[in-house]
Amino acid sequence: MAIFLSLFSFFLLYLNFLTPFIPGDDFLYPLKFPDQGFYGQEKITSLGDLLQSTVNHYINYNYRVAPHFILQVLHFFPKGLFNILNVLVFLLIPLSVLRIQFHKDGHLNAPLYFIVLLLIWCFHFDLGRSYFWMSGSLNYSWLLIPQLYFVGQLYLKYYNIRDFSKWDVLLSILICTSNENVVLALFGIASFLLIKKKLDKFLFTATLVLLAGGLIMFFSPSLESRAAREFLLNENWNYKIIEFAKRTMYYTLKSIPLLVIYFIYKKRKGERNTLIFFVGLLCLSVLPMFYAPLFEPRSAVFPFLVFLMFLTQSIDPNRIRSVTVVFLLLALGMLLAFNRSQLFLQSKSKNDFNRLVLEKNANSKSEVLLTNYCFGIQDSDLICDDVSTDYTSFENQSLANYFNIEKVKLSSRIEPELELHALLSDCKISEMRDEKIHLSFELMEGVMVDSMFTKEQNNNLAVIIKLLSKNKIEDLSIVVRGSRRGVNKYRLFDLLPLFVRVHFLDFLENEEPFTNCNGAYYSYSHIDIVDRYDYIILMLYAKKRHAVIGEPIILDNKR
Repeated sequence: MAIFLSLFSFFLLYLNFLTPFIPGDDFLYPLKFPDQGFYGQEKITSLGDLLQSTVNHYINYNYRVAPHFILQVLHFFPKGLFNILNVLVFLLIPLSVLRIQFHKDGHLNAPLYFIVLLLIWCFHFDLGRSYFWMSGSLNYSWLLIPQLYFVGQLYLKYYNIRDFSKWDVLLSILICTSNENVVLALFGIASFLLIKKKLDKFLFTATLVLLAGGLIMFFSPSLESRAAREFLLNENWNYKIIEFAKRTMYYTLKSIPLLVIYFIYKKRKGERNTLIFFVGLLCLSVLPMFYAPLFEPRSAVFPFLVFLMFLTQSIDPNRIRSVTVVFLLLALGMLLAFNRSQLFLQSKSKNDFNRLVLEKNANSKSEVLLTNYCFGIQDSDLICDDVSTDYTSFENQSLANYFNIEKVKLSSRIEPELELHALLSDCKISEMRDEKIHLSFELMEGVMVDSMFTKEQNNNLAVIIKLLSKNKIEDLSIVVRGSRRGVNKYRLFDLLPLFVRVHFLDFLENEEPFTNCNGAYYSYSHIDIVDRYDYIILMLYAKKRHAVIGEPIILDNKR
């Protein structure tokens, strides 16, 4: 056990060192948030700067004060400190999951800790954005430790094993401005206990603290502006119900391995109260998906860990110590370790190249061109955010401000042989001499797919789709997904309905805006290492509604 933990810790540390700052938030937080907007111009150098930046951050950008305050403090130190602390966080999360078990047994069940650690490593919904990404880790990993510990305290109170104390009130103060979805769920369960149990002044105080923290987040100016940008405020009830059902199906499918373990190893005599407690908490923690049902796996990380807590309380530890289970988890974990390390190494090489370009041109007033940061990846394995050809985009602006550069853009000519993009940029559509596929079908009401141009050179594929629309399509973009070749998990994904399957495939889109040429709209997509994929899926995506529109286009690449 000790040898495994040591090797695993060093491997996690290695992956953390391979993960650089990611374009976007990681370059925003080292800078002081301004009074207006959220693109800072100067680095934080004092406690006064830090406090003022936190206030501005709450008003203009994000209302989760606790994690982002800690994040800005961490930026005072070399990233190596974060890497070390982040490894400790990963090892502490299973301890938080086993909080109840530890209290009942009076000691740590080492085999069960080992199994929970492997379950998190193998089946976590979104390790990339929730753990390895510096900005995401504070929101979705570091603060999980007090949140899960608090769940354990509520559970023990539910069974009259222990009462709340002043330390639990202090814990609620930390939690209350961490994550609005988690606070909502914890407040709901705490209120239920207040009604069901005899009055506990410390539980009552902690519940009021959670309520106050939730109100501070829900009525913040930054939430209002974020909701206007991202949430589905104007969608009807039918649409929200359908999207909520789709997302629930997606996470249920992702949880199948855990459900299998539950049904095989659950206690022969189930505990009804345990089921009520955790089902209630899970329902409360997934309700926000109805308000804004975005397919962002990191938003389901807390319910995932809550389900793990339920699992540890519902199974018989003596039965799950099966050598077969541990062996299968260990084998899968080692396979994932090999696959993820390759992805991280490839990503680091791209980041390192662009970082050198940015550092060389720091403090310049010129336009700096970068190459692709990203390649085809599955979102749950790795965090990879790319810049675009639009220098005003979020990722581009944050990079430019951090390095004090006038403009940062993605080079429009990714490969010399791929000239479609250059022709499109100049609206020289008639000069395209590449394969033209005639499609001519209505994608959605008022939007027609007219044709598609493709060109493949040096294992890179360029795709341009021509749309005809009666109205402006500024809100639309093209989403691209790829299904890996070979005998692997992607063959299982092929069995799923298409609208569910796309969320499991590799993310390949460039997220470039449509180009308007002579009354028609053109989208450009560039796909690296195209022979890696059996097929490519292209879909029209409404950014404000966070939904796929119309029928997908499937490019069969089997050869």
